[in-house]
Amino acid sequence: MISLAERRVIATIVLPGRPRWAVFDRSADAVYVNIQDPAVILAIGAGTLTESSRIEVGAARTSKLEQAAARPRDFPNLTT
Repeated sequence: MISLAERRVIATIVLPGRPRWAVFDRSADAVYVNIQDPAVILAIGAGTLTESSRIEVGAARTSKLEQAAARPRDFPNLTT
């Protein structure tokens, strides 16, 4: 976790796998983290910094960005 006010890491959390993305929900005071493998979304309480729930996604998949990065020929050369 990062303190934006202090611009530093204030805590770390052990995750069950590689995170793909995370988003903060102010109304739930939680951070939702998408884990690649195992394919789950974790809800982490922002105040407690502990896992409050887990949603099984079903199957691990590569993201569109990861698929595109594997095929660099798909991107035009914009440096000319």
